[in-house]
Amino acid sequence: MTAHPRRIAAVLATAATLLTTHASASDWSYQAEIYLQGTNIKGDTTIGLPFNNRTTEVDLDSGDIFSNLDMGGMFRFEALNNSTNWGVMVDYAFMDLGPDASGPLGEDIDASIRQGVLEALAFKRFQLEGSSIDYFGGIRWWDNDIDLKFNGPANTKISVEEDWVDAVVGARWLKPLNERWTLMAKGDVGGFGLSSNFTSNLAVGAHYKMTDSLSLDLQYKAVYVDYETGSQGESGYFAYDTWTHGPIIGLIYNF
Repeated sequence: MTAHPRRIAAVLATAATLLTTHASASDWSYQAEIYLQGTNIKGDTTIGLPFNNRTTEVDLDSGDIFSNLDMGGMFRFEALNNSTNWGVMVDYAFMDLGPDASGPLGEDIDASIRQGVLEALAFKRFQLEGSSIDYFGGIRWWDNDIDLKFNGPANTKISVEEDWVDAVVGARWLKPLNERWTLMAKGDVGGFGLSSNFTSNLAVGAHYKMTDSLSLDLQYKAVYVDYETGSQGESGYFAYDTWTHGPIIGLIYNF
């Protein structure tokens, strides 16, 4: 992220450390994936001004996002110890948008939205009859920068930079259908009032094995968050209640 380059460097360094630490161990297997999501963001954000709150509807479909995308990146890294069935997952998705939008009251809005979501999880795999299930726990880190300019009589400008970390727990189910296809379903819940009031991630899809080292990832993913900080009606109040969802296509490298 241009606003937080050190944070991106830390994420990349973490993934690299996980890889290099165990790369020589024969009982470890890895996955590295670059993916693209047809992202849609729907919900609303409320930003506190002195003696007032300003709520703005967020309703961006994938067409809006791709046409206004200044920068973006989505990747996932996973490591599994095949002896202990313990593993780790790191997933990071970032978008920097600079669209012109129409506000819910019809006013013109110049908006710049930067959203980054990082998941860092540890999991334990259990083998079932004909399938497997991973129980996991970890964190989801949200990093949002929102700049709004309302082009009306007041010509109001609003900016907020807010990031927070949620604890999450969940499970992932994997079901091989044949030598090529594997079904996948994943879900988690979190927040518990520690940072967000509530957050959840749901995904369903399939992996298609093209070669021993390359697989195609096809899924639909939806992430919900209900976050609030500060006091309503006062400067510094911020609320973010949105669904980020859409289809995913990715290329997985297995090694």
